[in-house]
Amino acid sequence: MTNPFFLFSDLESSPVGMPQMYANLSKNATVPNMVGGILWKDTLNKRIYMYGGDSYGTPPSPFYLYAYDIMCNHWDSFGPPTGAASIIPTSWGAGVSIPERGEAYYYGGFFSNMSAPGWTGPPQASNRLIRYSMDDNSWANLTGPDTVRRAEGVMVFIPAGDAGFLVYFGGSRDLGNGTMIPQPLDTIFLYDLANAKWYSQKATGRIPEDRKRFCGGATWTDDQSSYNIYIYGGGGFPPDTTGYDDIYVLSIPSFQWIRGPYPPNSNVSGPYPKSMHTCNVVNHAQMLVIGGYYSNDTTFSCDAENVWGQHNMNLAEKNRESNIWAEYLPELTTYTVPNFIRTAIGGEPTGGATATAPLSGFAAPELGEVLSRKAILTGLA
Repeated sequence: MTNPFFLFSDLESSPVGMPQMYANLSKNATVPNMVGGILWKDTLNKRIYMYGGDSYGTPPSPFYLYAYDIMCNHWDSFGPPTGAASIIPTSWGAGVSIPERGEAYYYGGFFSNMSAPGWTGPPQASNRLIRYSMDDNSWANLTGPDTVRRAEGVMVFIPAGDAGFLVYFGGSRDLGNGTMIPQPLDTIFLYDLANAKWYSQKATGRIPEDRKRFCGGATWTDDQSSYNIYIYGGGGFPPDTTGYDDIYVLSIPSFQWIRGPYPPNSNVSGPYPKSMHTCNVVNHAQMLVIGGYYSNDTTFSCDAENVWGQHNMNLAEKNRESNIWAEYLPELTTYTVPNFIRTAIGGEPTGGATATAPLSGFAAPELGEVLSRKAILTGLA
């Protein structure tokens, strides 16, 4: 069941092994209730922007950008998009914010009668990349990697190249007339922010099963010799729609998929397949998995009620039990590469990966050289 609450977790304390969650922030009636959208963070101006999603409880209204002012505990309306760009928000797309650049991005997603006022017919996915510039409240409607319409995948940011890369994979492809098929996870799409250029690269290793509405987060060591993108769970496609309860890691620049340590039997999924949740990396070292839907739960029971539906992934397994699922540790602020990843990419816990290219080489000759550079972004650490 969807709820209209605006929640936050206190990351400075963990009284029961997880951050304390509160539901006492303001959210007035003018701020719509949405599902399947995204919150973009703006650390400079201490704001959170709400973009996209399906309207919950009422028909969709014309799009206004709303932002929550963290310091003042109130919402502001930035009005409809300004400029020449035609912006019609979608739902269940893939988004990420880059506060160091003052930018946020959203790729794909569904146009439907729940996300776009006046929409008729079946939902249709988008093939566009939307950019929002926080400093001047401006928008751009950019091209995607190709003409294919996609939704329900994951997009993260990595600080490689001259200005960073967006990395997208998974989810669904729209064949038209409401027909959706999987977007296989052996194809990785990368957007070079400095040159506004898309790349497509094949991945190898233990490719995850086709999935949608999963979540992911990226981390890296100080030397940036590898960027490790952890994903968890996701919904399945017909005929098996139950979904997944498992962890995978995509390591770049070797573009290897690595099966994570959960569940211990790498040939099966876990007993609690989950989708529509969020992954939230904290200080490069931990990733809080929050919310979502258990697809095999017919009792509508609460998810881990004593810790408010939060689960923590210790990305380096730096705890007494050497487990990836572990209590949240506020003092943990650095990432080291765990053994199960180093087995595939080489190097030491602090970096020095020796696998620095895909097994079959880069699809575009210049991609390897660009990925080898480190983006210099203010406040990135």
